Amino acid sequence: MISDEELLNQITDGYALSFGKPSMTVHARHSFATRYHQENNDVPKLKIQLGHNSVQTTMIYTHLTNAEMKEALNRMDS
Repeated sequence: MISDEELLNQITDGYALSFGKPSMTVHARHSFATRYHQENNDVPKLKIQLGHNSVQTTMIYTHLTNAEMKEALNRMDS
């Protein structure tokens, strides 16, 4: 029996390929993780959402935006 995650990956990949695009499931996971982290700033809950065993793995999927980096630098100047 196929898992919900595998089914979703197959549907997403099939949709992307129908438009001549490569698999996008990894990109979607990175986008989701980055956005979730921006909105909630709760890595332990994000770890559970992504099904990871460690926070270190989860942090690989989160990325700072240019705006966030600029904001952090501006706070240092204050």
